[in-house]
Amino acid sequence: MLISHAHYDHLDRPTLEQLASSGTTVVTSRRTRGLIPRGFRRVIEMGLDDQLEIGGVRLSALRPEHWGGRTAVDVARGCNSYLIESDDRRTLAPGDTALTSEFDALGAVDLAVFGIGAYEPSEHHHATPEQVWRMFTAMPGGVLLPVHHSTFEISAEHVDEPMERLLAAAGDLADRVAAVKPGELWLPGDE
Repeated sequence: MLISHAHYDHLDRPTLEQLASSGTTVVTSRRTRGLIPRGFRRVIEMGLDDQLEIGGVRLSALRPEHWGGRTAVDVARGCNSYLIESDDRRTLAPGDTALTSEFDALGAVDLAVFGIGAYEPSEHHHATPEQVWRMFTAMPGGVLLPVHHSTFEISAEHVDEPMERLLAAAGDLADRVAAVKPGELWLPGDE
């Protein structure tokens, strides 16, 4: 299980307590281990630029344009994006991020899982759909799986707005977007 940062919508202790399993390893950002409830096999903290291999899968912690604390004065906790690589697949899971050039040099990814919501009025912490499209298209090929939208009211934009704006930004390349509704199953090849 990958946890990008300690914000309550990304690291919810009651949910994690329900998911706890002695067969599950949790990878989380630095200084968040103490927030993970007991019951997991192992909890591993990764700092920025750390790399780790688990079961033939390589993880690299990258720097998003975001912060990781649970409160405004909680400035010591980390915040990660993750590049997940196996022999035949590369996936970028940026977590929350504003517009950044951090991912420009990654090269091709098969799947990019970007958050497209919660940007109004927090564009300095969460990218707009147009900014997400710009970051995604800096990486050749692949499919964009939009997340972090249309579920909970945590910002001012209308619930349908993020996906509408993303598809408009994608234009003729909208077939590169896995435009599923929250809760729907999507499998690679469904695009």
